[in-house]
Amino acid sequence: MDKPWFFEVLPYRPAPYPDECLSSYLPRLADANGIQHLWGFVNDLFPQWQTPRQVTLLRWEYPLDHWGQCAVRTQLTPTVLNRLTVLAWVEKFRVASSFRHPFRASPRQILGGVIADQAQICSSCLQDDPYIRIGWRFAATRACLRHGCLLRTHCSCCQTPLHGIESDHPYLRCRTCQTDWRAFPATAAADDHLIAQDRWQTALRFLLDPAESLVRGAADSLPSVSTVAQRVGMKFRYVRTDAGWSVTAMAQQVGLDDGVLSALELGQPTQLQHYLTYLDVLGISWPDFAALELSPDVIALLTSPAHMALRCCPNPNCPDANSAPTTQVGMVRDIPEQRIVRFRCRTCGRRFTRSYDGPLTKKSGQIHTSSGPKTAGLKSETEREQVMAWGRAGYSNWWIAQQLGWGEKTVRMYWLRLGIEAEVHRAQAQRRAVEGAQRRADLQSQIEAILPTLLAENRELTLRDIARQLGYNPEYLQTYPDLVAAVRRVIVPHNAALQQRHTEALATRVHELCGRLAQRETYTTMAAFLEEAGVNWGYLRDTYPDLATAAQQAVKTHQHRMKARQREADIAAIDAGAQRLVAQGARLTRTAILAEAGMSQWTCKPDAIRDRIRQWIGSFPWEH
Repeated sequence: MDKPWFFEVLPYRPAPYPDECLSSYLPRLADANGIQHLWGFVNDLFPQWQTPRQVTLLRWEYPLDHWGQCAVRTQLTPTVLNRLTVLAWVEKFRVASSFRHPFRASPRQILGGVIADQAQICSSCLQDDPYIRIGWRFAATRACLRHGCLLRTHCSCCQTPLHGIESDHPYLRCRTCQTDWRAFPATAAADDHLIAQDRWQTALRFLLDPAESLVRGAADSLPSVSTVAQRVGMKFRYVRTDAGWSVTAMAQQVGLDDGVLSALELGQPTQLQHYLTYLDVLGISWPDFAALELSPDVIALLTSPAHMALRCCPNPNCPDANSAPTTQVGMVRDIPEQRIVRFRCRTCGRRFTRSYDGPLTKKSGQIHTSSGPKTAGLKSETEREQVMAWGRAGYSNWWIAQQLGWGEKTVRMYWLRLGIEAEVHRAQAQRRAVEGAQRRADLQSQIEAILPTLLAENRELTLRDIARQLGYNPEYLQTYPDLVAAVRRVIVPHNAALQQRHTEALATRVHELCGRLAQRETYTTMAAFLEEAGVNWGYLRDTYPDLATAAQQAVKTHQHRMKARQREADIAAIDAGAQRLVAQGARLTRTAILAEAGMSQWTCKPDAIRDRIRQWIGSFPWEH
């Protein structure tokens, strides 16, 4: 079966198992038909593919090239072939992408982070039925519920990762040591891990069922949410708003940027992994999410801009001031916990904040009122006294603003208004000097406390290492030149002593190995010598040239001695072989002597061996 076949239908076509994956079925099919080279088989199924490297595209368990010749060769319908893939899972969230002639684009663009990069297997399941389950191909699947064990991802013999389908990968065997995957021992999983895996695998079976759908109902009749991705995203938006989460807060929980989360809710292209993480944070099962139906009124509310009634510009000189709420007023930020929304008018550029009830608010969150005296910008007597006390105490403007809920600019304006700007600046400079001196003293104490411990570890120390040990930025110590000088006075002699001990130990080790080579009876290369010495050749040559020269000379002397001994042994074997041929009355030829001596023709290259052969059979051209 290694030769090209001349039939359209494969002779033996075992049916795929109900939960088998594509990257398992095709190698199993090739093995059943006696096909040893997987690339030739795959290239026949997908004639447009050009290199064996493209076989790895099958790892994504996704339909490729409209199935090429698969339907003809296997006599399976596209529907049955699709059950070998995650197509039903993808179609729950979006219109399935078509990857035709996948040279550059691949399913990784949509399935990255969802499908595992390497194989994950349960050896007990493989002993029962030797095929890869499609559920194992998901990165989130970590255990086998049937046998209560963890899925194995590395070979139990050589500890290398289990590779997925490749052009030269033996079916169900380790690529490195050829160990059968079915012989791997099982590792029991913890009970809490199995409980979590049961929830995930139940949801996975639901998502892989082509008969199930995440969206149905009233959304079908609304053109604004016509695609599957838009309808799924709208459901996510409804659940989020119903739970009282803002986009920013939810994005932080999910670990995404605000823009990515908004794109998901709007049905724009995004990685499928984000859907799984999003629903996991919301704490809802996929069947419950699918059962959720949105009424047309709810959909209309979700599709309209948020807080539309509040989008009125308060600037009386703005052309949109007296008009109805308009989208020319854009929402900058929604803050549900404070029940306020920040806007910006695109017409006049005015920025303002409104409460959920409608009135404008100040930056402090107080609502403007139309009655009473105009006291905008004035602070209470208590606040003014407090800001004066803190200013004269030398606290920074930022710290004061944080304590009072003001802006730093407001604090600076009050220094001017109260006439104490110069006094505050002197107090702040004095406080900074005191705090700087205290920080320096604290840092010096920390260095003095940790330095003896680091010195006792007998390793080379740097200023960056010490800063990291103290929990600071690696360059932090450079801001204190006097402390840097003091530390260097300690670590420079320490490092020099360590280097001296290292040099002496290395020299001793190299000289000992050189002495052993003179007595060693096995051939040793320079690479083996360096490995035994535990040193790199480039480092030895550049740092210790004398040691490198001595080691090189010792290895060469040893190799010359071993080669001379080998030549002597070869000559002795030739003499013995020739003597046996003479005793047998056989004709002496180079080939006969070498065969009798148990040597190959390549052994005859040294001049001494060729001369000895000539002595036995006489002078003859070497070509003969």
